[in-house]
Amino acid sequence: MTDRRRVLMIGLDALDHRSLGRWLAEGRLPNLAAFAAQSHRLGVRSIGRTLHGSVWPTFASGQGPGHHGIYWWTQWLAEEGRYVRNSHGAFHYDPFWLDLAEAGRKGAVFDVPYTPAVRRPGVWTANGWGLHDEMEPVSYPERLLPAIRRRYGRHPLQADTMHSMKPAAKRAMADAMAAGARLRSRLLEDFAGRGDWDFCILTYTETHKAGHYLAAEGEDLGDGVTADDALRRILEPLDEAFPRILQAAGPGCDVYLFGLHGIDVQIDYANLGRALAAYADGRPVATNAPARDLVRRIRDLMPADLQDRIWLALPPAVRNRRFGQTTTQGISSQDRIFTVAHDSSFAVRINLLGRDRGGIVDEAEGRDLLARLEQASLAARTDGGLQAFVEMLRPQELHPGPRAHRLPDAVVMPNAAVERVASIELPDGTVVPSFVVEARNGIHTGDGFAFVRTGDGSSPGREVIDAVDFAPTTLSRFGLAIRPEFQGEPFLR
Repeated sequence: MTDRRRVLMIGLDALDHRSLGRWLAEGRLPNLAAFAAQSHRLGVRSIGRTLHGSVWPTFASGQGPGHHGIYWWTQWLAEEGRYVRNSHGAFHYDPFWLDLAEAGRKGAVFDVPYTPAVRRPGVWTANGWGLHDEMEPVSYPERLLPAIRRRYGRHPLQADTMHSMKPAAKRAMADAMAAGARLRSRLLEDFAGRGDWDFCILTYTETHKAGHYLAAEGEDLGDGVTADDALRRILEPLDEAFPRILQAAGPGCDVYLFGLHGIDVQIDYANLGRALAAYADGRPVATNAPARDLVRRIRDLMPADLQDRIWLALPPAVRNRRFGQTTTQGISSQDRIFTVAHDSSFAVRINLLGRDRGGIVDEAEGRDLLARLEQASLAARTDGGLQAFVEMLRPQELHPGPRAHRLPDAVVMPNAAVERVASIELPDGTVVPSFVVEARNGIHTGDGFAFVRTGDGSSPGREVIDAVDFAPTTLSRFGLAIRPEFQGEPFLR
């Protein structure tokens, strides 16, 4: 055992702090509750509500989305006029553990979403063993991911294909995620028992996928199991292994158990944004479901599990190209404003001169289009007569930086008080139905949590921290200089 500085960071991806707090208080996860009782509990702020794909790059880079430019797994690349994965070179950034590697610290990063590999001796990276979000696997050294699969098995989480699930299927999915959490806990326990590491960052991504389908905590899944029960059981393998993990890490280790964002109940109706964008642009608004191409018609004849197997067997480049085709269907190069792929809220881009390939809109016209979109969105009403959308945000203004132009020009936020929408009525009286069959009933929030136990008794200087604060805090714990471009501050005294 070593008495040198160690930091172990365990992320519970998209786990809602309210659910976790209730389970701990009720004694449902006794070992995690014991750890929480001996730790400092902090609130964590993030932009999970608006640009949820930004939270992990923000954590890793110590900078906001205007600097790293990432907000989803696939993004519109304006200069090329196409969708690319966020592993594209246009979105590369250096995570804070590069600084640890260059200072000679050794460690590992396991399944931290949307983060690049640090290709330095002594730092292991295995991203893609079991990730909720679509992401090309990254392994350094190359043999690491294959070695993990050989030792622990194939992880049951292989990207979320967003199928509609009946209660029994949700229960089976949750059981699979619990099995994945058991494999992950074995990996974490084994790694913590090694004597040659200084830092380890590992994310339980199983809670992210499950949270999207189990957000309605009282939903009856059959056999006396509620959605809340199913979600909690995913954490039981971690709870069972936690005392051994802590013992292996050693008493001098800083341990973080944290989540950067949460999940709330709502059926996503962001697809209706296309109708609002067309309305703001003065184009005809489609009120019929878009025609499905031949590939989709063939796909829909297959059972869901067969669809998934075929889809996940395709090379990542092929999946990204196919996603781009379906997402851009119906979008013309002459559209002045168009929606871009996102979920929970709908996001738009202006086809801007000098920025977008084939741009046709000048800045003044672009501002006018956004103003019209905002007015139309705030006036739209749900089938229940409620306001469908409550605000329009301009991410590039909210998050300035060298890559702000990579972000949507606007994000329109749905009314949190509305759980389900069958249709919306536009300001001119046009009724646009939602053609999306319910698949997921959970959307992201920006509320996270952190339980922090330090190895030397240091305590936090505040009760609420931001996602950008983890990077400078970790470097300061190792006595390393904090990059001047970091936007956060250390939260441990």
